[in-house]
Parts: sequence; C-alpha cells; structure tokens
Amino acid sequence: MNRLATGTLVGNPPISDSESHTNAFACLVDYSERDAAHVHVSGELDIATAPQLTEALDAALTKASLVLVDLSRLTFIDCIGLGAITAGHSRARSSARKLVLSSITAQVHRLLEITGTAARFEIASIAPGAEDAADQIDAGQTFWDRNELVSDHHGAPA
Repeated sequence: MNRLATGTLVGNPPISDSESHTNAFACLVDYSERDAAHVHVSGELDIATAPQLTEALDAALTKASLVLVDLSRLTFIDCIGLGAITAGHSRARSSARKLVLSSITAQVHRLLEITGTAARFEIASIAPGAEDAADQIDAGQTFWDRNELVSDHHGAPA
C-alpha cells in the first residue's frame, strides 16, 4: 500500500520486536492513493481500548471510502471490542462507505460465529506483503470462504 502519510497512531506502539508479542493495544491508520484506509490493530481490544479503535475508525471513515481493518496482530477481543467494530461497520454503511475485516485470527472468527455477526461483515484474506489491498478487494480476489480453516495469529491452523 502506498502511504500518503506515515500513518496515524492511536494507542501505544510496541517499542521492539520482542515487545510486539505483548498485549499492549495499538492502532495505526495508513491511507492509500485509492481512497482507502488500512487500520492495523494489535494487542488486546476490550473495554479499556475500544474507544481508541472507535477513534481510529471514525478518522478513517471521514477520509476514505474503503476501510480495511487488519486484525492479524490482535491477541484478544471481547464483546465490547466487537461492539466497536460493529459500530464502525454501521457508521460505514450509513455513510455509503465500506468497512472490511482482514486477516482475522481464530479467536475473532470464533467470536463472530458465536455472536452470529460473521454474516454482517465482509472478511478478506489479504496476501502477505500485498502492495495495495484495495486492488485485491476490487478484483474480488480476497474474500474468505467461511468453510475454510482460519489461521491464528501465529499462522497455525485453528
């Protein structure tokens, strides 16, 4: 993805690679030239951190018509976190924008299935290192088959 800006950081970024495996929450928003925003979420998404995600999604939805939410580094999510994502999805739909979840973990998949919300979301499997995820979504090459196994954030089968 071509970055128009270095990104907007919400939360506390990991200080080092070894710390990136901790549960500290962070949200980085990148904007592409294709009217798309890529929201990278990491750490624990819960009652304490959901407002930060809401802030990031609101910012992304005001600047882009497509918001891709990368959940590959999410280590924990509860119903409050899911509520923040669901509310962002509702705001996107009401403003004729699109919010797509990408690279969901096994835990996120399980929560979506248990709560019956999986069918509400478009879920994309973006190829690692993709230059522009918006191109993959526009080409219809990314959408996850709900019957396939989902990998956890370490790449192991669920």
